[in-house]
Amino acid sequence: MIAYYLILRNTPYSDLGASHFERYEKPQLKKQRLVKQLQKLGYQVNLTEIAVAS
Repeated sequence: MIAYYLILRNTPYSDLGASHFERYEKPQLKKQRLVKQLQKLGYQVNLTEIAVAS
């Protein structure tokens, strides 16, 4: 799939980095994904929101 777009657009490949998609992930979706990962590893997850200092 990547090769198709590179050829179609006649552009060189450039690696976006390991954290590229994490930068654009919505906080709620990230929280759900991380909770599911922990549950799959056998953890019971209870989240308590804390105040964030700004």
